[in-house]
Amino acid sequence: MRNVVLLSIVLGVATSGSPVQAQTRIPYEKAPYNDTVIQCGALFALLADGYEEAGEKGKSVDYRQKFAKQLKASEEEFESVGRPKLEAKQIYQERRGILATMVEKDTQMMAGLVRFCDQKYPL
Repeated sequence: MRNVVLLSIVLGVATSGSPVQAQTRIPYEKAPYNDTVIQCGALFALLADGYEEAGEKGKSVDYRQKFAKQLKASEEEFESVGRPKLEAKQIYQERRGILATMVEKDTQMMAGLVRFCDQKYPL
């Protein structure tokens, strides 16, 4: 069921218009890490799985590459401020779980998030 919803989000993103802007933003200087990188990276991991299960290998590979790029950036950022790389991976897992739940509850919002992340972090 989750993959069907995920696929419908992907199709909705492909056919709809402008990107969604974040409603509330914590200034980067006050945040302990760049949450947008992690949020989008977790979403890319979910999309990679969804495309793989839908049989779209090429898109799955693209999203896996995007996820890997985001994870590496987060790990480097965490290390630069003295936090362990493992902590970045743990946060990704938490966010992935939250986003997987949100996919089922609000597909329109998730479609907007996919558009936002795709535009902010192209391959």
